[in-house]
Amino acid sequence: MTDLGPLRRDPLLAVYALLVVSLPLARPPLLNLGGQPVQASDILLVLLYALAAWGVMRRRLKLRFDELFAASALYVALLALSLITAHKLFTRDGVKLCAYAAMVFLPWLTTHILTDEPRQRVAAWAWVPSAFIASAFGVLGIAGFYLDRNGIGASLQCGYGGVPSGNYPRLCRPFATPNLFLNFLATAVPIAIVVVAPHVRRAVLWGALAALGIVAAFTLSAGVGGLAIAIAMALIGERRSRGIPRGALDTALAAAATLAAAFFMLTMIATLAPRGEGHISLGSRDLKMMDGMRPSIWAGVLPTIREHPLTGMGYGARVSETNDPRAFNTPDKLKNLSGPVAPVRLEAHNVWLSVLGQAGVLGLAGFIFLLMVLTRGWLWRRASDEPPSVAEFKGKTAAGGSARVVTQADLRNAALAAFAGAFVYHGLIGAFEEARHLWAFLGLAVAVSRPLCQTPASSVRQP
Repeated sequence: MTDLGPLRRDPLLAVYALLVVSLPLARPPLLNLGGQPVQASDILLVLLYALAAWGVMRRRLKLRFDELFAASALYVALLALSLITAHKLFTRDGVKLCAYAAMVFLPWLTTHILTDEPRQRVAAWAWVPSAFIASAFGVLGIAGFYLDRNGIGASLQCGYGGVPSGNYPRLCRPFATPNLFLNFLATAVPIAIVVVAPHVRRAVLWGALAALGIVAAFTLSAGVGGLAIAIAMALIGERRSRGIPRGALDTALAAAATLAAAFFMLTMIATLAPRGEGHISLGSRDLKMMDGMRPSIWAGVLPTIREHPLTGMGYGARVSETNDPRAFNTPDKLKNLSGPVAPVRLEAHNVWLSVLGQAGVLGLAGFIFLLMVLTRGWLWRRASDEPPSVAEFKGKTAAGGSARVVTQADLRNAALAAFAGAFVYHGLIGAFEEARHLWAFLGLAVAVSRPLCQTPASSVRQP
């Protein structure tokens, strides 16, 4: 296990760890403020910034106003510009932007907290109870559906959405949607795998992943594809860290993840059509591409982009307008619909279209620039760039134990796996750019990509 000493010595680190642990406790919110739900993680985030401000005033914390700060400020400013041009700055969306800004600056603040490997390992371990809490809610939801359907079962379900109802649960609580639930798991689980794997038997690890697979399956969501990618990449990277050469298991993991990702993506963008009416023949039926509910939602963003190309419709707006009933009706209701349907406004269900529709070309450019700054230290890092101090620890054992030390390189591998599953894949099927857990994860990813401090980190300490 990792040394928890830094938690006792550094209140900033302790609050950051609690923030990560609290992320799955999203529903129900603790209270509403200015029309916005306030979660436990929001309160801890405010406390984190308050402690940082106290540290600056006491000269115990020195903040660097670097390129990451500038990129974060630029993105927030462009979102504010979208509200100004839409005459919505002093509205509920303006309040929402203030809360979002705190998340956008979190990676920058995190680099001042996770300044050495012990702190980074503590932060990574915080994702383990976080992933466990989310998974436990899933297991409880499955059991509750069959044992107490109108009680616990009903409180942990989200309705069936775009899938037919039946004698099976559709999990989402404590999150708002099943896809958001899976997006969190795709973020937390790869980090948990990397830090836990050296300390548990392989049978225990595979058993836990099998249980997680059952929970994921009962979300009945295309996000399973992103989770499969994240888990496969984390397992393959963890095997490489142990010095195991590439083999059949790695090939099987990569193939299974690719097939899962392709299958669930097809459920979003394609439909089954009579023979001769589709693009790919499947025997008695054809697969018709770009005919699912997601393409109709994405197409509904195009008029918004044409009308508001530079600064968008305004941060927080629902930027897609569609009259495709499949996008906002359950299959049970579709059976009773006939004739034209009035158009409905929805979110874009795609990160890139969401930012483009809300903040225009300027906002999207700011978002891309921020992502480039956030990811360049770990997404594009070469093996030859490995610091000697880190490479020296690889494969060695922790003092007084048999478990291998988890290094910066291991955490970067986990970050890459989480980014691929939770952002690259999920970003195509959902608007997750505001997800709290993604910004918390990006903070850890940026921290483990930076050179280690040679002296103890400056932080807020008890007098």
